[in-house]
Amino acid sequence: KKNNKNISIQAIGLSLYEDLEIWKAAHQDQDGGPLTSEPEVIKTQWLNFDSSETSLIGRNILIVDEVDDTRRTLAYAVRELTKDLEKESQKLREQGKEVPETKIGIFVLHNKLKEKREELPEEIMKGRYFACREMPDQWLVYPWDALDIEDHTEKSRENTY
Repeated sequence: KKNNKNISIQAIGLSLYEDLEIWKAAHQDQDGGPLTSEPEVIKTQWLNFDSSETSLIGRNILIVDEVDDTRRTLAYAVRELTKDLEKESQKLREQGKEVPETKIGIFVLHNKLKEKREELPEEIMKGRYFACREMPDQWLVYPWDALDIEDHTEKSRENTY
C-alpha cells in the first residue's frame, strides 16, 4: 500500500505464435515463392488509461512474462507502453506540469539463450532485466497452458530433465 491506498496491478495480454515451419508452409505463394509478412503480435488485452484515475507516469513498471524466446512480444510491449507513456507525458506538459521519470523493467521466468529477433532498450538491459533461469532453446510447456492438468502432470513425471 502507498498512502493507505492499494497499488493497482495493470495487466496486458499479447499473443504471438511463431511455429515457423507451419507458418512458412502456410505463407508461401502458390508457386513456392517468397514469404508474405511474418506473424504479428496481437493485443488481446491492453491498459485503459481513460477509465483509470491511476497514471503510470513516475512509476516503476515491471513487465512480467513466462519466457523470453524471440523477444518480439517483450519488445512490442515496451514500444507500445512507451507510446502510451509519451501521450500521458504530453498531456502533463500541456498542463504545465512536471513529468517525473518512469522506469520500465522486465522479469521473465525463462530466458532462452539464443539470438533474439528484436532488441530491448539499453536502459532496460543494464540493470532492469531479470531472468529466473537462463536455458537452452528448447520447448517449454507450463502447467497453466495445459488443457488437462492431470494429463500434463503425468507427462511431466515421465519426462525428468
